[in-house]
Amino acid sequence: MSTTVLSKNLKADHQRTKQAITKHHQAEEELDRVTQECYDAYEQARRTYEQDIQAAKNKLAQAENKIAQDIWEAMVSKESATENATNQLMLIKQSIVNNYPFLDDLGIKIDMPQLQL
Repeated sequence: MSTTVLSKNLKADHQRTKQAITKHHQAEEELDRVTQECYDAYEQARRTYEQDIQAAKNKLAQAENKIAQDIWEAMVSKESATENATNQLMLIKQSIVNNYPFLDDLGIKIDMPQLQL
């Protein structure tokens, strides 16, 4: 083979090698870009997940506070209702004692306990 053919083959091989190296660098750059996109998507998903978890925790805390407040209000309302009913009963008993004083003479006692709330 002549040196001219060898030189041409060498130049062609060199050109193919340069093209292969260029394609390799492009592939590395593409891989880096895709890797960064994946990492960015992962980070966004992680942040969204953490925000969703925090939002759920906040909603749970709000629900717990609302339930505690509802229980407290129900207890206060129950105490108030019990006090009102007891006062009404005392008024009825007092009215009976006042309107029918002879009941004591008949041996009928109307118990008038002190309120203890």
